[in-house]
Amino acid sequence: MGFVIDLRTRLLAVIVLFLMAASLFAQDSIDECSPYEKVALPAEATSSQKDGAVCDSYDLYRGLGQAVNYRRAGACAWKQRQQRLSDPDHIDGYVVAGGSLTLADLYANGLGVEKNLPLAKRFVCEVEGVVRAEAIEAIDKPKPDKRRFELCDYAVTTIAINECFSLKQKIEDQRQWRFFQSLKTEMTPPQQAAFDHLLAAEKNFIDLHRLEVYQGGTIRGVRTMGSQAILKDLFRVEVIRFLRNQWPATKVSAERAESQMSAEYHRQITAPGKQTNQEMFEGENVSAGNLAKVQKSWQAYRDAWVAFAQTCDPGKAAAVQAEVTLDRYRYLKTITATD
Repeated sequence: MGFVIDLRTRLLAVIVLFLMAASLFAQDSIDECSPYEKVALPAEATSSQKDGAVCDSYDLYRGLGQAVNYRRAGACAWKQRQQRLSDPDHIDGYVVAGGSLTLADLYANGLGVEKNLPLAKRFVCEVEGVVRAEAIEAIDKPKPDKRRFELCDYAVTTIAINECFSLKQKIEDQRQWRFFQSLKTEMTPPQQAAFDHLLAAEKNFIDLHRLEVYQGGTIRGVRTMGSQAILKDLFRVEVIRFLRNQWPATKVSAERAESQMSAEYHRQITAPGKQTNQEMFEGENVSAGNLAKVQKSWQAYRDAWVAFAQTCDPGKAAAVQAEVTLDRYRYLKTITATD
C-alpha cells in the first residue's frame, strides 16, 4: 500500500522530542513565574465552585463526547483547581493540572472569558511538568498560523507528556469517528451495517494492541498510544483508498499472505521469553498469552474487513484480505524482546 508500518522510526521521533523538551525543562527557572504569582483572580474563581456536579473541564473545552462549552469548561476548571489546592492528591479530570491547564488555555485565547494574559501565565505556573518559560513566551507571541495557544504543547515530564498525548488522542479519535460517520451517508443499509461491524472490530483490535507493545521505560504510555495511533492512521488510509476504488492490486494472494503472516506469528509466539502465558518479563516484554489475545482480535478485524469488502465490491475482497494480512505480517516482524 506504500504505507509502511515502521514503529521504531515513528516512536524514535517521539523519544527524541521528549529528550529535547527535557533539556529545555532543565533550564526552566522559577523566576519566570514570580511576576504572576499574585495576579488577581476574577470573580468567577469563587462563584464557579458552588456547583457540586462532576465534570471534566478539558472535555468541555474541546467538545469531547459533547458540544464545546467554554463557559462550562471554565466553571468546571475553577472547581477542579480548588479541589487540587485543597487536596493535592485529589484526582478529578486532568490529573497533572487540576483545572489550571484548561484555565490557562481559556484565558490565553479569550474563549468563554475575557482574554487575560497575566492570569493565563499564572495558571501556566500552576501546572507541573511543562516548560513554563517557553509557554509564557508563547502567550505573548501568537503563532503565525493563528493556531490557538495550547499548554499541552509544552509538556515535558513523563507524566505530563503521557497525559497530554492521551488528551490529544481523544481529540483525534473523535475527529476520526465523525469522519467515518460521514462516509456512511453514501452507503446502502447492508454496507452501513458491515462498516459498523468493521469499526467495532478495529476498535477492539486497537485497544488490545497495547498488549503487544513493549512496556518498559518511563514513556511506555506514549509508546503504546503512538503505536495505536499508527494503526489508526493506517486503517483510515485504507478505508479511504478502498471507498475511492484506489485499492492497489497485489501480487501476493490472500493464501500466500496468510502463510507468511502465520509463519511469522508462530515464530514470535515460540520465541524465547514467549513460551508461557505467565506475566511479561517484569511487566515489560510481550508474552505469548498476550500476543495470542491480540492475534484473535486481529483475526476478527480481518474478517470484518473482508465482509465489508464483500458488500461493497466482491471482486476486491481477496485483495483486501491479502493486504490487511500483510499489514499484520509487517507489524509482527517488528516485535522483538524489547519492542
